[in-house]
Amino acid sequence: MRILAFLFAVVSTLTDGCSRDLSDPEVQKVHAAAEFYGPGPFQRAFAVSGRMTLPLVPRNESWYALSFMVVSKPDGATGNSEFWQVGLIRWRSNYRLESFLAGRTRNGRFFFRSLGLLEDGSHVVQLVGSNGKLQFILDGSEVASDNYEKYFEGLEPYLQIMDEVSESGDQVAGRLSEVTIRHDDGTVSTLSDSTCSLNDRGVYWQRTGPTEFAAYGVFGRSDARTFGGNCRWYRP
Repeated sequence: MRILAFLFAVVSTLTDGCSRDLSDPEVQKVHAAAEFYGPGPFQRAFAVSGRMTLPLVPRNESWYALSFMVVSKPDGATGNSEFWQVGLIRWRSNYRLESFLAGRTRNGRFFFRSLGLLEDGSHVVQLVGSNGKLQFILDGSEVASDNYEKYFEGLEPYLQIMDEVSESGDQVAGRLSEVTIRHDDGTVSTLSDSTCSLNDRGVYWQRTGPTEFAAYGVFGRSDARTFGGNCRWYRP
């Protein structure tokens, strides 16, 4: 039963819940995420790249994940967002490290897909958009792709970088380094202390080196949410 509960949580949260209304009490029950946000444009030729590490946390009781995601603003009528998400997760097989893909298309279909087990340690993760195609490139090899318009036709998605845990009392542990964000206009940005971020109920990002950030903290359902950095552009 616990494995089935994990599967339900991963599918419903990593797909239906990653782009979410933070005030929704049902969402608040599900998980917490330390997040960075990056403004677009992410429509024609863009890439997000970085080295990810997701260590094993023996004390955790449910899934936890580290990911890049391009996501649209929530629809005013349904509250849903289209998104395409790639990254690392630990949730089954004794919490062995896996890569994953998740998304929600323009027609409302959402999905979660494990892409296989990985060796422990750091991995270079890239989310690339070009020539109408979305690509998940892992350690230099394409592991998944799809059509951009299936998700974002007529939309202006932005970027989220997330370290998530799904069980109250669980600990975030993700590490990021060498993150670069290339926008449609050719400009390149990196993460910094001024990047818009969310400290979510006890979990948060902290700089640990010139290009390194680490997620810290334990998910507490009653803890506060606070935004940091330059979030003037961000309107979830």
